[in-house]
Amino acid sequence: DYEVGSLEKAWVDSILPLVYDNESSCVDKVVSSFISLVLDPIVEISSNDYCRDFLLDDNRNRNRNRNNGDNTNDIDDAAAGDDDDDDDYIMAIRYKSCFKILSSLNYQPPHQSASSSSTSTSNVGKKNTLILVLQKAFETFDSLARKKTCIAILKEVHYIITTKTIKNAIGDGHSDEIQNNSFCNDTVVGAWALLEGVASLKSYSKKSNILNPKEILRSSAIGTEFLVTYCIKLLTECNNNEDCSSSSYTVQSKSSMNNVNRDLLVVNARSCLNVIASYANYLSFDEMKSLAVEIKSFITSFQLSLDLIGVSIHALVALAAVHCCDDEQHQSTVVATCTDWIKEIFYKCEAKLNAYVCYDNSMALQGSTNETELSRVIFTAGEICMVGFTPNEEFNTKHTRAAIEGGNSNESIQGLCVRPSNRLTRLVQSLIPFTLPNINGSSTSKEVSHVLRAHAFVAFGKICLRDEALVKESINIFAQELHQSGSKSNVAVKSNALLVLGDFCVRYTHLVEKFIPLMASCLQDDVNDKAESETSI
Repeated sequence: DYEVGSLEKAWVDSILPLVYDNESSCVDKVVSSFISLVLDPIVEISSNDYCRDFLLDDNRNRNRNRNNGDNTNDIDDAAAGDDDDDDDYIMAIRYKSCFKILSSLNYQPPHQSASSSSTSTSNVGKKNTLILVLQKAFETFDSLARKKTCIAILKEVHYIITTKTIKNAIGDGHSDEIQNNSFCNDTVVGAWALLEGVASLKSYSKKSNILNPKEILRSSAIGTEFLVTYCIKLLTECNNNEDCSSSSYTVQSKSSMNNVNRDLLVVNARSCLNVIASYANYLSFDEMKSLAVEIKSFITSFQLSLDLIGVSIHALVALAAVHCCDDEQHQSTVVATCTDWIKEIFYKCEAKLNAYVCYDNSMALQGSTNETELSRVIFTAGEICMVGFTPNEEFNTKHTRAAIEGGNSNESIQGLCVRPSNRLTRLVQSLIPFTLPNINGSSTSKEVSHVLRAHAFVAFGKICLRDEALVKESINIFAQELHQSGSKSNVAVKSNALLVLGDFCVRYTHLVEKFIPLMASCLQDDVNDKAESETSI
């Protein structure tokens, strides 16, 4: 079963955050312990195939756990009492412990009724901590040790992801085996976390030349094909698991483990997509082209969970930017390419929402659109609106061209603004009230669920962030929601309206100033502490 060790989790929660401490000696001790607990075991075991196989043999480890602490059986299949076997076992335990630490940095089991936003925020903080401590650890190495460590990391990650997944899961074609024996193993989760952390150092390496990703990938001889292969496999497996988003996690006696399995699928897929975005420059032309097509297909099918939509769009932008880098008209080609697929996704979002809002009830029920899919459509529309967004953007291509010349794929579309059609904007807005507009003259109005209203507030807020005229026209809608009470009030909807007003405070301060007392009054709400915490933020 998937379970992060208590000791490792305590170290991650209590010791590792001290890497942010102002006292340099404290930071040095944290970095030193990280090297000893995480990096050293990986480097040591990379040249010891027997020890690695000894650890990753699930049957052997299950037999060992049944001994209940009987020290005489510590080495069951090896020669009892052999010092070499004892050393191998100790090394294997250190290796296992290092990946438990990494997995706890990449995955936080959600609690019942916990908000997805708080969980994801916590995970982002832990990942940033991992990146910082990796950065400081590599700074302590000389160039040879740095290269050796990076190569060992890539080889181990490649071995764990490919060998363990193929042998224990995908090879036999059983979906249950994929979930229980591979993707949900803390070693695999930790491996993706470590690879994501190293890949995130790419931008840092440009400034200090600490890492050369191209040289490391070439020296490790693992290539990038496995990233493409497992990105598609993970996204496909997520699609095959209904409602695999951690945001819908519930505690159930019979299926709680399956819920955790689905959450971990999403966690690994997110890490893989982030690695793809960071290493897009090092994929072959065919790999970039095929992967971009696959990711866009997943997005436009609206089958991805909410946790994967944003990071999939981020990866697609990175692939598009690199894909166009050899074009003579690179500056305009990147913008044109991104604009084309953004408009395509907007069109599909509009078609789905139009079918729900404008058709009568009987027609809507006959279609395949359901609340889960509609939530994804609304969320996708909002995320696509934010492509190219910068806090101080000016709506022209000057920023885009300057960023492209800098060679950063993430910055290559800064300043790009493809606004949704007026109809899509109004369709999203129509989901904010408690009932849909009565278009067909029906005597009854169809109610909008709290789930759809909550997503609509966020998506409409993102559209407003790039259109000041729309903010002036609509800001009262967000403020009005804060006045709701009793049966009409919903914590999730109110919190999302509050979050959008908070974003408006930064970008359109002069428009929100008069609503500050109303926003502050939400601190007095006793329905749920979620709205209060969001107001404080």
